[in-house]
Amino acid sequence: MPVFCDRFAWEADHIGVIARVKPHTDFEGESESGLFKMMAVGLGKRHGAEHYHRAGHQHGYASVFRGVGQAVLDTGHVLFGVAIVENGRERTAGIQAALPPDFGTVEAAMLANARAWLARLPFQELDVLVVDELGKNISGAGMDPNVTGRASVQKPAGKPHVRRLVVRDVTDESEGNAIGIGYADLTTSRLARKIDYPAMHVNAITAGVPEAAKVPMVLECDRDALCAALRMIGLTPPERARVVRIRSTLHLDEFLASEAMLAEVDSHRRLTRLEDPVPVAFDENGNLPPL
Repeated sequence: MPVFCDRFAWEADHIGVIARVKPHTDFEGESESGLFKMMAVGLGKRHGAEHYHRAGHQHGYASVFRGVGQAVLDTGHVLFGVAIVENGRERTAGIQAALPPDFGTVEAAMLANARAWLARLPFQELDVLVVDELGKNISGAGMDPNVTGRASVQKPAGKPHVRRLVVRDVTDESEGNAIGIGYADLTTSRLARKIDYPAMHVNAITAGVPEAAKVPMVLECDRDALCAALRMIGLTPPERARVVRIRSTLHLDEFLASEAMLAEVDSHRRLTRLEDPVPVAFDENGNLPPL
């Protein structure tokens, strides 16, 4: 398998690899997002990214990224690495410098911390999850499957188990690239109108994940989307539905939960109720106010 490297990096005296270590959105392994992936997809740029993702579908991302990264290390061009781990609030929680022979050991230890510190929803089962925004600036997958529990490529479905996922909008920073929308069940016409299909399709083709770019059911407004979701959760009546609304999969410090979850919220040692239940409010266009 050919190994690609940016020409400016290759012609430099040395390469320093700096990477945020975190659980990957699409696969599980000893190393996921980190130093080895940076040496593969980062240094390989678009040609490398597309080739390695294609190879990953056949041989597994974990082995491809690790093998390509090791090939880059074997050239002797890499002088050092810096692995960075963030906590659940996107704040730097650990930094470790490493020489090339220690990349594997350092990354494995940092990944264990990253998994432990990753912000997640503190629930196992949800009838409806409402995500206000997806975006490339939030997650490479638009919505992090480690948070939504939705399966993605080679990562199996996790927790929480979400029966219906509604995504309301895409961030301005994504410039219309709504990759990841395919993992939702319903969306709004507001989001659908913002999609830059060529940009989203380039992302999906490069990663070899067409399902991430499939557009789900499009409803006119938030009220319509939420009502439709509540009609597709089996026999559970809306007033007993387990519903959570989050700003994004990157912002989980505060969220809204339905009244049916009140007892669970109050008994959870890591949760603090900030306000009493109030009716869901929609504006004149049927949309929810910002969180």
